[in-house]
Amino acid sequence: MREAPVKPAAAPYKIYVASAHAALTLLLTYPLVFKLTTQVIGPAEDNLQSLWNLWWVKQAILSLHTHPYYTDYLFYPQGTSLAFHSLSLFNSLLGIPLQFIVNPITCYNILILLSFVLAGWGMYLLIYQLTGHSGAAFVASLVFAYSPYHFAHAEHHLQLSSIQFIPFFILYLIRLFERPGLKYSLIAGIFLFLAGLCSWYYLMCLVIFCLIFAVYQLIGQSRAALNHRFWKQFLAMLLFSGVLIAPFIYPGLKEKFYGMRYFEKNLSQIFSADALAFFIPPPAHPLVPVALVNLYNKFGVNTWEATVFLGYLVMLLSGYAIYKLNWSQTGLWVVSGLIFGVFSLGPRLHVMGKVIFPALPMPYWLIQRMPLFNISSAPGRFVVMVFVSLSVLAGYALEHIISTGRVRGLRGNGLMLWLTGGFILFEYLAVPVKLCSPDRITQAPFIEEQLANDSGDYAILELPLLDYWAGNVFMYRQTRHQKRLLNGSISRLSHKSVKFLLSTPLKELINDSALGDDFFTKLKPLLIKNRIKYVVLNHYLYEKSKAARLYILLNRAFKKNAGLEDRLTIFRVY
Repeated sequence: MREAPVKPAAAPYKIYVASAHAALTLLLTYPLVFKLTTQVIGPAEDNLQSLWNLWWVKQAILSLHTHPYYTDYLFYPQGTSLAFHSLSLFNSLLGIPLQFIVNPITCYNILILLSFVLAGWGMYLLIYQLTGHSGAAFVASLVFAYSPYHFAHAEHHLQLSSIQFIPFFILYLIRLFERPGLKYSLIAGIFLFLAGLCSWYYLMCLVIFCLIFAVYQLIGQSRAALNHRFWKQFLAMLLFSGVLIAPFIYPGLKEKFYGMRYFEKNLSQIFSADALAFFIPPPAHPLVPVALVNLYNKFGVNTWEATVFLGYLVMLLSGYAIYKLNWSQTGLWVVSGLIFGVFSLGPRLHVMGKVIFPALPMPYWLIQRMPLFNISSAPGRFVVMVFVSLSVLAGYALEHIISTGRVRGLRGNGLMLWLTGGFILFEYLAVPVKLCSPDRITQAPFIEEQLANDSGDYAILELPLLDYWAGNVFMYRQTRHQKRLLNGSISRLSHKSVKFLLSTPLKELINDSALGDDFFTKLKPLLIKNRIKYVVLNHYLYEKSKAARLYILLNRAFKKNAGLEDRLTIFRVY
C-alpha cells in the first residue's frame, strides 16, 4: 500500500464513477434491461431457488411472524432447517421492501445489477485509496466488477453474485490501519457483517484475509504495524462484526452442537478450480470456439463453477506491477492472491479434469478441518479474492505507467486507459447474457390458476422426488401457490429433512422401484392423514415410458384435476 494515505475522492466524482458502472452494467448484461419484469439472468437453475429465498424470508417475517431459518413449507411434514442454506439474508431482507414496489422477478434483477454497480464502485474507491489516480482506479475496478467469475455466478447464484461489500471492507480495513480510530473500526465491521449476510463464503474469505493482513503487517512491514492503537481497533472490529453476525450464525452452531448430519458428498473435488482454467477464456464469451467450450466440460461438474479465467492483459499488468513496484506496495496483494488461488484449487490439484499427484494434499485441507469453515464445498469460489488482488495490482501498474511518463501527454494517458479498459472488458465479455422466464419454464401460473379456488391448508406432492433441478422448479411454483411441499432443493440437506420420505412407502418413488398396480391406492390413506391434497406428475422430467406408467397408476387412484399437454398433470387425492 502507499507510503502516505491520500484524501478520498470528492463526493461528486464518486457519483460519476457509480453512474459509469451503472451504465456499463446495463450494457454488459444486455438484453436484461429490456426484460427486467419477466425474465432473469441465466438458465433456470439455482436462480429459481434464489427467487424462493426472496419469497420465503418475506413470508416468514411478515406473514408467519417467525425466523426464516426453519420451514415446513419444504420437506413437509417434518420440515427442514435452513441454517446452512444459502438464504443470502442481505438480499432477502432488502428484497422485502422492494417486493412492495416491484414484482419478485424485477426485485431479483435489481439485486443482481446492484452487485455489479456497487462492486465496481467499491473497488474504484479501494484502488484510488492505494494509488491516488482516478483513471487507473476506474479501469482496474473493471477487473473485479465484471470478472468471468462474477458473470458466471450472476447467472446462477444471487448470493455469490453479491461480491459488492468485499472491496468496501478492505478499503476501511486499510483506512483503519493508516488512521486507527473507532470510526473506521465500526465501518469495517459493518461491511464484514454485510459481506457475511450476502454469502457465508465471503465471510470466510474476509476472515482469512484479515489473518493474512495481520500476519503480513507483523512480519514484514513498517513500524506502523506495531501501532497498538491499530491492533486494539482491529480486534474491536472483529468483535463488533462478530456480535452483529452471531444471531445469524447461531442456528448453524446449534445444529453442529446437536450433531445434525448432512448428506456427505465429495463436492470439494468436483467444485475445485482446474489449474488450466485460469488461462482459458470462459464459455460465455461470444467469440469462444466450440473446442474451448467442450474443454470446460472436463474442468468440473458444470461450467459456471469451473469459470475462473483471469484475463491475459490483467495478468500482464499484475506481472508488471510486481516487477516494477516495491514489495511494500504489492506484497500484500501478491501473497493474498497466491493463497486464495491455491485454496481455490481444492483438496487435490486438477489439470484438464484429472488429479495430478493424488497422494499430495493441497492447502485446502486446512479449510476442511476448520470448524464452520468446513461447510465450504466449492473451493473454486475462493477465486473471488484473487480478482481483488489482480484489480489492485492492475491499478498499481496503470498508475506507474502514467506517473513515469511511459505514455506521453494527457491524451496519450487517456487513450491508453480507454484501450486498456476496453480490452479487459472484451476478454471478460459475456454479451448477450442468457435469460430465462421462470413463469414459462416452471408453468407456475398454470399451477396457481388451478389451485386458485382451493385456499385450504394442505400440501402438494410433486413428482419426481429428490431431484435437485426439479426441486428448484417446485420451489419457484410454491412462491405462486404458497402450499407446502414434500421436497425441494436446499444448499445442505440433512438426513432429518428426508425422514418422512425415506420412512414411508414414498421411498419407492425415490428408489425408482417397480410399483404395483395398487401402489397409490394403498398410499392414499397416508396422504390424506398428512393433508397432502394434490399430486403433480411432471411428465417431462421422466422417461416417456416411466411417465406413462405413473400416469396410469395415479389416474386409477385419484381424480384428475387438470393437465397441461405432456408437461404435467394435477391429481386430486381427496
